[in-house]
Amino acid sequence: MPNDKIIVELAGGHGVGKSTIAPLLAERLREHFGSRLVAAMPEIGVVWQRRKWSRWKRRCWLASHPKFLMLAMRSGIAREWLQVYSTLGLARRALQNGCRIALIDQGLLRIARYPREIETFPKKYLPNLVIQLTADPATVALRRLLRDKKIHSMQRGIARETRGCEIRRELEGLPTHLVEQGMRAYAKKFCDPPLDEETALKLCANPSQAVRPSKRERGRCEPDLMESLRLRGTQVETIINSHDQTLESCAEACFQKIVSRLPKPEV
Repeated sequence: MPNDKIIVELAGGHGVGKSTIAPLLAERLREHFGSRLVAAMPEIGVVWQRRKWSRWKRRCWLASHPKFLMLAMRSGIAREWLQVYSTLGLARRALQNGCRIALIDQGLLRIARYPREIETFPKKYLPNLVIQLTADPATVALRRLLRDKKIHSMQRGIARETRGCEIRRELEGLPTHLVEQGMRAYAKKFCDPPLDEETALKLCANPSQAVRPSKRERGRCEPDLMESLRLRGTQVETIINSHDQTLESCAEACFQKIVSRLPKPEV
């Protein structure tokens, strides 16, 4: 593949802002390079006839690459790996068909948890550039509360205030108005029945001193995973997307990383 064509994957843990930044970055790339030269997933607002990652195209790609079916079946989570293989395979096809940049919001690093999964992945389909978005723990906790996807279990009875104290502790370090915004979201969305406004604000003023012990589990973008990618030729860049950064500035920082990866046009 020519070095003026690249696959870019946005990666990072839950709540760092990948899904929010992806469409902003895609739009910035289209403005600069032109719509015909940029393929971006998820394909928001793209009619199905023009989608490069439609369900039908995924099935056709997998049917023409049966070895990936076998690899996925051996993994134990076949459906997830089939999604990854077809995502990166169709991204590579988009470049072969004239696109210059294929942008993916979570691909390989959405599933991979161990270096051996990177080391055995077909090199031809690895992303050329991974942009890892990071954020401080308090910002991540706030975003998990505010987004539509519910990842907290519903709290009932006295557990509502107990868990509320723990969440208030997780938000420590954020400006007061953001703490209140997060606690209101917790009280409304994750409590059954919802906590009243007075109780939610009382929790804001009294963070718990105890932190719930949790078992350390391997997550996305572990350091050894990123090192395995580097060793196989993938460039890895890190962008901070905490509460004091605007979405536009983060998208622009990602854009600049992509542009710097491409060769400069000859004068």
